[in-house]
Amino acid sequence: MANGVAYNSFGSAQGEGFYAHDTLIASITVWRKANVYTNIGLVLYVNPMLSLNDSMYVPVTRPIMFAAPALVANDAPADTPIEMRWTFDPPLVLPSRGEYVMWFQTAGCNPVDYPLLYYTGGDAYIEGEPWYTNRSLTECVHLPNTKCGGTKTADMCFAITFCRNEVTRVRRGGWGALKMLYR
Repeated sequence: MANGVAYNSFGSAQGEGFYAHDTLIASITVWRKANVYTNIGLVLYVNPMLSLNDSMYVPVTRPIMFAAPALVANDAPADTPIEMRWTFDPPLVLPSRGEYVMWFQTAGCNPVDYPLLYYTGGDAYIEGEPWYTNRSLTECVHLPNTKCGGTKTADMCFAITFCRNEVTRVRRGGWGALKMLYR
């Protein structure tokens, strides 16, 4: 669905709000624009949303709840978006179900533009919205203050894989039946 690109540079970060229906995250994936190869890493942060009232939420940038190491990925065929996937083993544990924001910032607050894919022209993901932080021109501030966001006409292209934190039902049976299955 990607039809747009947003850039973060000079220590700014791009974010996307999301609703966590489960508390365990196995992976988070975003995509970079095709044919843009770089050795600059992308750092992932996850923070909760703060409720100002029943209808307004703002993302929290500090203190940082979770920070993943910088990821560098350049393994896509030509003209194919470059997948940036953080896999968590053990899973990333959120304190509760609810609203969170994932932030993406270039490693070392690099001044180079870092193009991440977006869908513009509608609200493709109704449980979240894009957010942006201020630039950090004088020093590398990990997640500077939130600048703007809350638009319903764009969403970051992303995927979150949740783990189910529940018991899996199994079929009752004895050892004899199990042995018969593997003979």
